[in-house]
Amino acid sequence: MLLVLSMLWMCHASASEQSRELDQLANQMIGTIHAGSQRASNDGELKGCGMDFITVGRDFSTKNGSLYKAVGSYYFRNVNGAPQFWLKLGVFDLNLEKPGNEKPSAIGNAHVASNGQMALKPKLKIDSDTPGFFIYIFDSTEAAAKIWMEFLQSGKLLIGFNRKVGQQDVVFTFDGNVHSAQFIGNQFIKQKSSDQLDEVADCTSQLIKTFNQ
Repeated sequence: MLLVLSMLWMCHASASEQSRELDQLANQMIGTIHAGSQRASNDGELKGCGMDFITVGRDFSTKNGSLYKAVGSYYFRNVNGAPQFWLKLGVFDLNLEKPGNEKPSAIGNAHVASNGQMALKPKLKIDSDTPGFFIYIFDSTEAAAKIWMEFLQSGKLLIGFNRKVGQQDVVFTFDGNVHSAQFIGNQFIKQKSSDQLDEVADCTSQLIKTFNQ
């Protein structure tokens, strides 16, 4: 998609037109552009249910409205018999004039929330196996469980991060109903389906049974 934007940008005559067209196209992309259901297993045993995501947003907190791409996943996991919730997150600052050159940005803290629940703060932050990504681990409190169930019902999860600990948060909505998106002509079309949320809900029902074994 970023390559398409670049090609459109190169076809325009003036710098002002290029900037205006890129900005208009970028605004169409704001929000979730991919979501997919995932299962995690060890030696054939179900250990986690979640969704991966890609979202595009603007950072008005520390980057004067510059574009960023947030990539990651949110999981409900069975970790040695204990329920936990894991957020994996990487943030990339975007330059639509030079697509494909994105590098992971430094990020500090992160949190998750829903419209009906206050933000959860992680108990632990660890490096991911994927360079530039971090994993934030949340205890399975009543609030965490409610956020998960509200996510399965509505498909909406609020995710926040900051560039440095103590800085103002950037908050975006991950919409699990958007499974893909693409440009069709000059229009950015988001394809929606609840199927992947239903798959995660079914997986969750199976995972809950593993805590009784």
